[in-house]
Amino acid sequence: MIRHYISALIILLIIACKRTTPEQLLSGNWHFFTIEYEEKVSPELQPVVDSQIAQLRQNFYIEYLKDFTYHAHSFKDEKGEWKMQNDGKILIHRDHEGEQKYEVLKLDNDSLHLRTTLQGKTFTLKFFKKN
Repeated sequence: MIRHYISALIILLIIACKRTTPEQLLSGNWHFFTIEYEEKVSPELQPVVDSQIAQLRQNFYIEYLKDFTYHAHSFKDEKGEWKMQNDGKILIHRDHEGEQKYEVLKLDNDSLHLRTTLQGKTFTLKFFKKN
């Protein structure tokens, strides 16, 4: 009977040790999918927003490296450092312009959803992982 408990304990320890951390999930190439604004975009601006989203889908991706640096590829290249806080609920980018915080709404093997506020506008960026 004790052997069964010991075997079960060993299996649980092995499973617990293999748990993927938020940092491990984030490492890799993330390609832009869409952006969702909290405030509704006016009908006059919607075509402009749709056009920008289409351009970003073609050009925008971020590489999160295991050494806690990132390289964002878009209309301009940006490099900096990243870290996670609050058990992976906050992602912080730091570069020569300063620091930007993102609330991590979703992070798994395939999807990354980040909410932030820039210039008074709150929005969610959605990415998919590309290997």
